[in-house]
Amino acid sequence: MSKKMLPIFILETLKYYSDQQHPLLQRDIIAYIDKNYNEKFERKAIASCIQELIDLGYDIAHDHGYYLDQRVFDPTEISYLIDVILNSPTLTKKQAHEMIRKLCKEESVYRQRSWHKIHVLSRIPYSQNPQFMLNVEMIQEAIEQNKKISFDYLHYGLDKRLHKKRDRKYIVNPYELIISMNKYYLVANYDKYENLSNYRIDKISNIEILDEKRKPEPAPVEIPKYQLEHIYMFSGPSKNVKIKFKNSIIDQIIDWFSTDCVIEPIDEETSCLYAKVNERALYYWLKQYDEFAELITE
Repeated sequence: MSKKMLPIFILETLKYYSDQQHPLLQRDIIAYIDKNYNEKFERKAIASCIQELIDLGYDIAHDHGYYLDQRVFDPTEISYLIDVILNSPTLTKKQAHEMIRKLCKEESVYRQRSWHKIHVLSRIPYSQNPQFMLNVEMIQEAIEQNKKISFDYLHYGLDKRLHKKRDRKYIVNPYELIISMNKYYLVANYDKYENLSNYRIDKISNIEILDEKRKPEPAPVEIPKYQLEHIYMFSGPSKNVKIKFKNSIIDQIIDWFSTDCVIEPIDEETSCLYAKVNERALYYWLKQYDEFAELITE
């Protein structure tokens, strides 16, 4: 059995204890296997097994020792993903810690130490709802099965804790999951209405998949188009608008409405934006940029 396990012992040792700056000699590999698995091997067996792993396509490099070169993510990608997790308000602190632990698990101990020194949990308000991951899983399952779902919808009280918004459960037809402004939303529909509604997934609890079939989508959701029309993810109708803005906020215009928006220059200082956008969202957006933009009614 020990000999059959040797390739796994070597791969795990190289994965955890080696990288380009920390190559392992054969004697180092032998020592780590003895320490961690209580198994003893000769150098000849180690060398032969490493060559077999290389022949099978494993990216084991040799430069003053052996190290596992190619990983699932490179260090820059890992750092970026850690930052995304740390700044996600949809996760609880425990979930953020656990996801980072899983992400770093495939990296060497040296890289893990460097990331733990650099990154600490952000001060953003993390979710108090531990059901977020379960919600995503069950919503995806309901969409695949073409079923309705029921759930309690939560909101914060003055005690800064989540409470049910109403006593009876929401029953909706789920269609899409959308990320907008660092929040995860369910796009769904009530049977008696034709319009779509948006629900923060981190504020959903006690979700159930019902036996009842969901009704067909009122219209297929084109996610990029839907996101552009529903800034802030407000529900309700959208309308075509014309907005006069100062050219000094062109970066913000592109951030919100993308490079697909229609812009018509007026003069050196001002331009017009033509877009289709949710009416409630437009009201709040104009409040945010009232010094630089105004709605043109014709």
